[in-house]
Amino acid sequence: MDNYHSTNAGAGDAEAATPVSPPTESDLSPRPSWRRRLWLKILGLPRRTRLRLIAGAGALALLALIAALVAIVLTVYSWATGPRLIYYQRASDKSTRIDELRIGAEGLRGDFRPRDASFPGDRLVSGLIFEPLIAMGPDGLPENILAEAVEISADGLTYTVRLRRGVKFQEGQTLDAEDVNASVLSLAGQSTPFEGYLLGLEGYEAYINGSAGTIAGVRAPDARTISFTFRFARPENIWLLGMGIQQKESASLRDGPLNGTGPYRFARYDAARSSVELTAHDKYRAGRPAARQLLIAEVGAGEAAAAFRAGDINVFARSYDPAALREL
Repeated sequence: MDNYHSTNAGAGDAEAATPVSPPTESDLSPRPSWRRRLWLKILGLPRRTRLRLIAGAGALALLALIAALVAIVLTVYSWATGPRLIYYQRASDKSTRIDELRIGAEGLRGDFRPRDASFPGDRLVSGLIFEPLIAMGPDGLPENILAEAVEISADGLTYTVRLRRGVKFQEGQTLDAEDVNASVLSLAGQSTPFEGYLLGLEGYEAYINGSAGTIAGVRAPDARTISFTFRFARPENIWLLGMGIQQKESASLRDGPLNGTGPYRFARYDAARSSVELTAHDKYRAGRPAARQLLIAEVGAGEAAAAFRAGDINVFARSYDPAALREL
């Protein structure tokens, strides 16, 4: 009964069983994959037909490659010509000048003086009006802004700054060492990002407690030179030079004019709408800014995408980056 199967196994069935042939070797061999079957069919086609199929496949591959290259070119072009935060450019380059740039930022409280600006939006505005002696460059190293040169003493305690010649404030006054000294004094006793560096200056505590009229560690031997002497040699002391410099006559004022050396001038602040308007400083030493007017408004991070799609802003300044003020 090994090679037989009953077609009707019911009780009392008298019909003869039907014989079944054993499987052959071809029945037991694996079935070819669909790719192999397709290839075999193609090989079975006439030579001219095969050549037409190969040519068609090559044309489709070429079209796909061209489409990919076009997409890459369009992406790069969009990135290069789309809205970017350009604060100033060389006066000879007028190709990217625009009338108005709308910027969204978090933390606009209306406190734009260097000693008061603590929120990101306020610091962004402050950095466009007031410039530091040095700032962190794109490579993370100090970069001279209002400083022409910075010399550090052998013991690492004294930083001597030589100011750039002929730098003008927006109201026309010439920058000198007394402006820097007044800017330092305006920060004394204030809760600012520079408080830790100020505490290390020689004579700072005496000035704070009223026993000295000046900070002994800050000296201005001439109009273009100012030095800072610290009690301890620490590499981070140099970042005290990153404070925004104000004109001496308004540095100590709470509500006086915002008169800096930066590429943009303060126009007005709308507290009800939490927005600020800045206008280009036409006589800025690096050339007139690319955008004639900046409109900076309070926009939360969660609202930025919708505001951008609606055309309310061109750029969202998520964080304050001093290097961006000069490089973008």
